[in-house]
Amino acid sequence: MKVHLVGTSLLILLLPVHLHSFLEKERLISSRVVAVSVYTDRAVVTRIAEGDLPIGDQTIVIPKLPSSLVDQSIRVSGEGVASARILDVKVETLFLDTIPEERTRELLARLEELQAEARVLTDQMGVLNHQKDFITHIQVQSADQISKELKIQRPTVADWQKILNFIFTNLSQINGELRQVEKKKSELQLKINAVQKEIDETRAYSRRSEKRLLLSLNVSKPGTFKLMFSYLVPGARWSPMYDARFSLTDKRVSLTYFGLVRQSTGEDWNDVDLTLSTARPSLGGGHPELDRWYVDVYRPSLSKQRALRDEAEAANVEEKYKAGVAAPVPMELAVAAVETRATSAVFHIGAKSTILTDNKEHKVTIAVETLGAEFEYSAVPKLVQNAFLKATVTNTTDYPFLKGNLNVFFENDYITTSSIETRVPTEKFDLSLGVDEGIKMERKLIKKFTESTGLFSKSVKLSYEYLITVENLKKSREKILIKDQVPISRSEQVVVEILEPKDLPKDPNGVLTWRLELKPGEKRDLKLKYTVEFPRDVQVIGLE
Repeated sequence: MKVHLVGTSLLILLLPVHLHSFLEKERLISSRVVAVSVYTDRAVVTRIAEGDLPIGDQTIVIPKLPSSLVDQSIRVSGEGVASARILDVKVETLFLDTIPEERTRELLARLEELQAEARVLTDQMGVLNHQKDFITHIQVQSADQISKELKIQRPTVADWQKILNFIFTNLSQINGELRQVEKKKSELQLKINAVQKEIDETRAYSRRSEKRLLLSLNVSKPGTFKLMFSYLVPGARWSPMYDARFSLTDKRVSLTYFGLVRQSTGEDWNDVDLTLSTARPSLGGGHPELDRWYVDVYRPSLSKQRALRDEAEAANVEEKYKAGVAAPVPMELAVAAVETRATSAVFHIGAKSTILTDNKEHKVTIAVETLGAEFEYSAVPKLVQNAFLKATVTNTTDYPFLKGNLNVFFENDYITTSSIETRVPTEKFDLSLGVDEGIKMERKLIKKFTESTGLFSKSVKLSYEYLITVENLKKSREKILIKDQVPISRSEQVVVEILEPKDLPKDPNGVLTWRLELKPGEKRDLKLKYTVEFPRDVQVIGLE
């Protein structure tokens, strides 16, 4: 069937179904989702509908489409034995009355009963609290505040004991009753919440809607047909995630590339061809235009009183502006440009996928790649006395690795969670693989002493000496990069001198870097020694 699109008007007809009953040849045909392309903030859904077309003018109705469907995005095509022309395309919204009013009335009546029970319990708690306040008031009465009758009778110890027993017994009883009422009220509130939730869901469900597609056709030759149509829906997105399994023996990293897809579009995608795209259609096809960028001299805002006093001057400025003299122009707010990455790719998932409309993450596999790697350990024992493994790899695939979380495994053992930045093909990058206990690290202060220098002890010199011990407990030769630091003086009066190591270069931040290669079982000691000298009458900060 050759389908010719003669005219297309996409209308949202918020009309009851029975108003279309006058169409003589209206046919209801079901459809199924066969393919979905998911972007970072939306999806394009493709459906197929199949059937027979008799000769003549007729309207095909395809129901049960999601209410979030963007009407203007509908695209229709077809093929088959039949020969037909599409005369019109319409999208109609239907509101569903699926919950009977009787159920709603039952729930409202039940809610009223529960709320009445809650009010009774609230009244009981009020009475008990008044009783408790009264007993407590008696309890705090001092001997001077006892009634005259008790004073005249000069109560004995037994009388006082009766009063105390009275207070204790009644308070205990009231507190017990309060706890029971509070428990009942708490249980009742749970029932009230459950009924209220069901009422809210019932009302929301009763306002549910769906859309349907109406195609007006002129069929000149009857026969079978297959209709394909696609549309855009919001409420779908995907993000990348990775599993990295590494082997130090093979010097390789096995990288599994996943897509985490979630959607709440209102329709399930069952056994569909899934495509994940890194394109960002929300940004449009062209770049934003730059607006004028003004620079001016800052002028503080005037108070209301001063503004009134300077009103005449302001009028004078306005007259000068009209005469051609430049007047101050207010600064405009800079508009932030949306970042668009040059790495755009489309991933076609090999297996059929099922993504339910539950807004939960569904993991699909994009690719599994084995990448060559160079492994190296690095450590900053001043901060953490552990060695961290790093793998330097190159993206030798044909697609980009997008920014996402990275789960790291050594063989089949989980090590840590890291992350990966966006990397294009042929780009080299580092993967942080976590701590390896096979490299033992220790840093400790060996010496610290103070001495006076100068003829009359006018200066103070502080000496520090640290020992860093590194041991390779692994069965293979390993490269280890170790970093430490010395303080940087910001004053000519404070002089920092490195005594050991003397031949190791220091960067502008005072960081020293040792690059070691240790044999299996080898242990190496590194010394860091430096002095800080300054005048005795100067207070130095930042040393400790």
